[in-house]
Amino acid sequence: MPGLTDVVEAVVTEDTLRAILAQRPNRQHGPKLDGDVRLKPLAYAVEELKTRLREEFVAQSCEMDAPVSEAPRAPYEGLKWPLSVALQFRDNHEDALPSRRAQVMLDTSPTLSRLTCLHCRRPVEVSAQLVRCPTQDPPAGDRHAYLSVLPDGGQFSFLQALLLGRSLTEFGCCKERLLLHSPEVPEMYLSSLAECWSLKTIRDWTRVTNWSPRGKAGKAAVRLIGLQQTQFDKVLLLELGCVAQQNLDELFELECPAGRQRNGEGTLDTTMLLLRPSVDAFRRMAEEVGSEMAVWPRRGTFPLSLEDYLLKFYNVFFGGRWSEIPSDFAGVTSPKQRIWCWLEQNSTMLLSGEDVEPPEGAAVLSSILAAPGLLDLLSTVQRDRCADCDGYDEAGIQDPVDDVWRCRWCWEAKLMEDERQEQVVQPLSVSGMEQLSKDLGPFFLHQAVRQRWTWESGWIEFRQGGVLWTKNFGIGSWHVATAHSNPSLVVYLASFDSEVRHWLRMSGDVGGEGLDECWREIFRPLGFKRQAMGQERFIKCWPCRDTAKVSGSRNRLGRCELADGPRPSAGERIPVKS
Repeated sequence: MPGLTDVVEAVVTEDTLRAILAQRPNRQHGPKLDGDVRLKPLAYAVEELKTRLREEFVAQSCEMDAPVSEAPRAPYEGLKWPLSVALQFRDNHEDALPSRRAQVMLDTSPTLSRLTCLHCRRPVEVSAQLVRCPTQDPPAGDRHAYLSVLPDGGQFSFLQALLLGRSLTEFGCCKERLLLHSPEVPEMYLSSLAECWSLKTIRDWTRVTNWSPRGKAGKAAVRLIGLQQTQFDKVLLLELGCVAQQNLDELFELECPAGRQRNGEGTLDTTMLLLRPSVDAFRRMAEEVGSEMAVWPRRGTFPLSLEDYLLKFYNVFFGGRWSEIPSDFAGVTSPKQRIWCWLEQNSTMLLSGEDVEPPEGAAVLSSILAAPGLLDLLSTVQRDRCADCDGYDEAGIQDPVDDVWRCRWCWEAKLMEDERQEQVVQPLSVSGMEQLSKDLGPFFLHQAVRQRWTWESGWIEFRQGGVLWTKNFGIGSWHVATAHSNPSLVVYLASFDSEVRHWLRMSGDVGGEGLDECWREIFRPLGFKRQAMGQERFIKCWPCRDTAKVSGSRNRLGRCELADGPRPSAGERIPVKS
């Protein structure tokens, strides 16, 4: 509590008394005391002093009860400073040149450095110091993000995603950056992309056909998966191959949906779209895009179909109008720019370390390729690419026949082809059977040498590493889903230009030895969609009888443990004697 002496000393002063006495009370409007008796000047001064003493006492009490604010902390707390910082003007010319750099030591006091203006070429003095920037949490429901999709593990797509992310960073784009990627992207690629992107795996993706969207329309369709990211209020969908040339944050001020016209033709340019995420909108699009429904145009016009579909979709739903991204907005380089054609044509020479002169206007691409360790990274990943399908598989095997690296799928395809041609069995090793027993769980046939089941007019066989042999569909894939109380055996089979996913469970018949298909899904541009089927069309599977003959030329080269020694394990490279 404040002391009475302090309060009196603060209020009762000579100047205060003179000011109060100078305010002579009006006889008609002065304060009353004991009825209608008006106060005289001295009595008025006493009452005024009492009032001021009470107010001062309350004011000092509130100040003592108020929380004491912490002293401001030093900027960049936790770092050893002064900091050594390099200052340099950025050359925004198409053929950028390195500009003069000044190395200075920065602390909380201003530091003067001398640079040169890149336009008038005159000396410029720059003052810099460390300051603490106030941090403000974004308001709820107002999160924005740049979003792109990496649908495959190819080298070309990786470089496009890396360049897009770094260009957004270099031009100071403050919004979040999210990259959705397929499961087949190599881990080494993801480690490099994590420097400029937040990464998220697309779970509902193909496992057999290595599906990759082709053409501008296909890539735009894949990017619509970003509509599921409802943690953001707005997302700017950017096609791989775009390169930011300035800060694009101002685009988020537009109303959704927003897009650009293509060369004034009135058609939608899907290179850059500003949309509001919505799970309901995505589900409707996933059901309609590429389907036989009336809202999807006729076959053979997919590039125009998607643009026309999106334009009409948002003309009907979500407000019924598009916002226009200004046509003179030059914030993004087109994916069709010739630098990408040059990179695709010269990728082999770049990996071999040859000096290749980049085309005019590819300064930003040259800076990316010159990054330390990037060419080594590309070469390392390229070494683990399959010689047949060019797919990346770290768990693949070096084929002892022709001394090349093959992924699990192509390796197993060779084994299955040997069995068909030579009429021999390709059994698994003892350790392989133990691992397969753990992976299949309740679906493992303990009394059988091979995990083979009937499948319509043919058969399927479960192998190590999620590989599936089939009689009529080539190599497939499988995994056990345990998300539900009743586990399911999920089978992936290639079908023409798409992929079909079958969900199987143990038969409910007496004995429970068979597998019953519960439902079936087909892959479309935006993920798997369940097919409507009658019960009579579902597949019923039964265990097959084993065959016993074990031989074959490839077995003698180390592919079968029961023949001539152990077979190479996944990820193993073995020397081949000439």
